[in-house]
Amino acid sequence: MQLTLSRYPSGETECQGILEVRGNVFATMEQEVRFTPVYPSGVPSNSCIPFGRYEIEPFVRPSGKHAWLIVNEALGVYRYKHDRPDDKSRYLCLIHAGTYSYHSAGCILLGNRHTQFHSAVKDRTLPAVSNTTGSMDKLEELLGFEESHTLDIIPVDRYHV
Repeated sequence: MQLTLSRYPSGETECQGILEVRGNVFATMEQEVRFTPVYPSGVPSNSCIPFGRYEIEPFVRPSGKHAWLIVNEALGVYRYKHDRPDDKSRYLCLIHAGTYSYHSAGCILLGNRHTQFHSAVKDRTLPAVSNTTGSMDKLEELLGFEESHTLDIIPVDRYHV
């Protein structure tokens, strides 16, 4: 199945987007853009994922929670640490539940809408996605948890929903 993540210009600490799957729309949150000549696929564990086409496959986290593993070796995004050719490449980039961009280590967080919540950790109001666990359950319902799919991450100039 084909998924499309439209990422639009966002804040200083995050990238927001819209993930479309079979006519269903989800809100996404990632860490900000941190691509450099040294880290063309983004600073590992500390940047959003580069634009492009990816394979996503079911993944079970150590906690037992389900997520999707994002892979495109040509773009420097690998499955596991031992797969990458150097320490500048990314690995274990996931789609998973999480509310704030700091809940991500270079992954895509999924929710049902963009909002703002007060973060006790940061002691301020921050951009967030809501209903993350319910959104992950809905995504699994749509995709199943047995096969791989294709994800396109594309830039858009503004919020389109």
